[in-house]
Amino acid sequence: MDILLLGLNDIGASIGLALGSLDADLLRIGYDPDKQTGKDALEMGAVDELVSHPRKAAAQADATILSVPFRDVEDYLELLGEKMKEGAVIVDTARQKLQTMKVAEEILPETLSYIGMTPIVGSEALASASPGKGEPRADLFQGGMAAMVIPPSTNEGASDFVLQLVSALGAAPFFIEPGEHDAITAMEDGLPFILAAAFANMMTSLPNWREARRLAGTTFSSLTNFNGVIPAKDLSHEMHHNRELLLRKLDEFDAELAHIRSLLQQDDPEHLSDYLYRAEVSTKALLKARDRGDWSGEELQPSGMKEAGGLFGNLFGISPRPHRDDS
Repeated sequence: MDILLLGLNDIGASIGLALGSLDADLLRIGYDPDKQTGKDALEMGAVDELVSHPRKAAAQADATILSVPFRDVEDYLELLGEKMKEGAVIVDTARQKLQTMKVAEEILPETLSYIGMTPIVGSEALASASPGKGEPRADLFQGGMAAMVIPPSTNEGASDFVLQLVSALGAAPFFIEPGEHDAITAMEDGLPFILAAAFANMMTSLPNWREARRLAGTTFSSLTNFNGVIPAKDLSHEMHHNRELLLRKLDEFDAELAHIRSLLQQDDPEHLSDYLYRAEVSTKALLKARDRGDWSGEELQPSGMKEAGGLFGNLFGISPRPHRDDS
């Protein structure tokens, strides 16, 4: 089976590394518009080979995994859609789904299956990773989850493939509508970046910033670390496209700030302490649920690999790679 990893950022390269650890006869073909990113992915073993242009690889790939900025998804679909192998599966990992699903429905041949997948980093990788580094690793999504947007018309083989892909990542799938998906990512992705940018610009514009920056420690760094996360150009494009949802969330946050202001104005620190304590408790509960992996129930835990045919066997008839006798 040939898999085209189109985009070799931390997501694409991590998926490639996870696929490389499987006992299956897979050819991982890699492409990234940044040549150095592609070379790095090849050197770390995330792909088996690189191509200088994705066109030829798309024509032979049984599956294409898109790990490119949201603003580039439509361009790649228009460029490659008609050239893709009949019956191929396209998996889109972009953080917005409504627009890409609509474009895919309009321009892709009916013989192709287009599925949205948003993988979420597992708790172990999240705890051990350097903030903002975005370093690829085979276990990046181990113990995490994957939001799945699967159109009703998707054939069973394509659905089975992407669910087994999620299992290969060590993640658990959950299913969501594209509109709800984008509303959540607007809140959980866009709003924190807006707040971080506002805080950074406020602080660095202070008249005494020259002196204040000497006291900027871990708290300032954790709130304003954009390094390696999402480039400003890509981030602004996503925010602009999702601006109506973001504006609503900003209104809600304004109301929350007003509440905090009222607590600060009171001559009673206990009320503010209660407010901060509730936030602390709810955050800890979230992290504990993530660590246990039980917040969505046992039924969403990754199922084991199917022994007959191995991973992807149901869709493409792949047999496990025979073990060599080195004796």
